[in-house]
Amino acid sequence: MKEFTKFMRKDDDTVYVLVGCLVLLVVLSAVVGFFLWLSAAANALAACRRRNRDMEPGSVWLCLVPVFGIVWSYFVAVRTAEALRREFRERELRSGGTDFGYSLGMASCICSHVGWATWWLIVGMPAIVVGVILEFSHASRLRGYTARLKRDDRRRWEEDD
Repeated sequence: MKEFTKFMRKDDDTVYVLVGCLVLLVVLSAVVGFFLWLSAAANALAACRRRNRDMEPGSVWLCLVPVFGIVWSYFVAVRTAEALRREFRERELRSGGTDFGYSLGMASCICSHVGWATWWLIVGMPAIVVGVILEFSHASRLRGYTARLKRDDRRRWEEDD
């Protein structure tokens, strides 16, 4: 017990270093999750036919523009889900009653933005962590939809031969 109290002394910087490393890990995870989400959204839009999407795949990267990107990320989440819905309907693929990542994308945006806006409060860091988890989940779901569309393209290509 003596060693533990020695470890947790108030004048010891170890606790600050550990908290700093934890914060750095959360921030790096958030950046990686954000770029994976942007990439997955751009690829999902690219897999959809032009007539089924309201946004070009390259415009997803406008989320990187400071301040504007906060608002634009909601448009990306909504328009990606809508493009996937239209594409699946046109190709007559079963969606399994899904909303094509709409609610997951919106929840990801809301948690991330609330977390970053309140990072100094008690709710900030947990909201950022939840937002990062939702970003990874949404990116994974979008990659799944993209893979289904690409498999369908290959199948149709083989049927035409």
